[in-house]
Amino acid sequence: MHSRLILALSLIMIALLAPRAATADPAPCRQKYEAYLSNLDKASDAISAILKRDSNCLEASNDCERCTRLDDGTLSCTPIGFTCTSGTSVCTRRAPSQPAQ
Repeated sequence: MHSRLILALSLIMIALLAPRAATADPAPCRQKYEAYLSNLDKASDAISAILKRDSNCLEASNDCERCTRLDDGTLSCTPIGFTCTSGTSVCTRRAPSQPAQ
């Protein structure tokens, strides 16, 4: 009987505390990761803008992320490092120039 009472009280406490745990502030590590993702989105936008504006640019980077124009024209962006400081977004590889005919 005693063990059932302890079990019932434990379940009640878990039920009362569970909603608080779900709404608690994220841990500092999670906050840093979410800030990193937000900055990555902004960096991707800046790098993508370079590639969209300059059709001869095949690859652009900001020292933290690299975006490449694929053969089908779509862009593929990948992070270079988790802990880095974004630099200026620049074109790092251009299409070979066509000889004049």
